[in-house]
Amino acid sequence: LITEHIKLVIGEEWDLRRKHAQTAAARILYADRDGTLDWIDGDSRAAAVPGVAEAKFYVKSKAPIIRTRDYRDRIGHVIAASPSLAQAEGILQRAVDLIEWSITPFPTIGEQEQSAVPHLPEPDQVAPGKR
Repeated sequence: LITEHIKLVIGEEWDLRRKHAQTAAARILYADRDGTLDWIDGDSRAAAVPGVAEAKFYVKSKAPIIRTRDYRDRIGHVIAASPSLAQAEGILQRAVDLIEWSITPFPTIGEQEQSAVPHLPEPDQVAPGKR
């Protein structure tokens, strides 16, 4: 656009017709549960899909995942470009299907209380004279 503007200013022939027409589409990746991210993989495979402009993760393995129902829930994204929206969406789906992760849920409150209470032997397991 700048080159064509300069041509216009200096009196040369200029051409402002569109030379490229692409439609971009993006898919934001969200965790499906709270917990600890065990692993996340597939960004390089997704990026290798023809038409994918970018595949990026925002989190690393062992990160705590706490969904807050806002932008901080995002764990990554994939962006694709193609001549049509339908093609771009198809490219996105193929790329996203290559991405996988594993999240171990945080312990429930009952599990936390159970693990916090020291294990006490049953009364019949206590040595004589120790009751």
